[in-house]
Amino acid sequence: MLIDFRHKKTEAHRAANGKGKALFFKISHHGSEGAHYGPVWTDLLENDAHTVVTPFNNSHLPKKDDLLRIVNLRADSHIAGGLADKRFSRSKTVDKTIDQYVRKIKPLSSKVGLVKYEVNTAGLPPIITYFGAAKGIQTLIQNLPK
Repeated sequence: MLIDFRHKKTEAHRAANGKGKALFFKISHHGSEGAHYGPVWTDLLENDAHTVVTPFNNSHLPKKDDLLRIVNLRADSHIAGGLADKRFSRSKTVDKTIDQYVRKIKPLSSKVGLVKYEVNTAGLPPIITYFGAAKGIQTLIQNLPK
């Protein structure tokens, strides 16, 4: 069961009305604190549910505090890609040269990833596979600068 609550309160309570709890959850709004709604985590998810968040690098989401909050709620949490690098700056001379020859320049991202969640009907644990820059949030947090 995949649940993504965009209208948190009404949809969350409607989904919990006798339909069981989810084993997998795609965290809304790139894990931002403003989108957090406690009953989703307490009422709608199994205790051993896996969660996944997708990064939105233009807004630098999720932030480190968001990742810590998520992994404290569910240890089996994943991120479908890497976080944005800090912005870099160029000299004005380089920017001027680029502007003369290029309409728009955007760095290519190697931060794209995918989390594959497979469930079987035999009751065995799910199989989680990472592709590209995807990984467990605990691993990502361990590698973040202090």
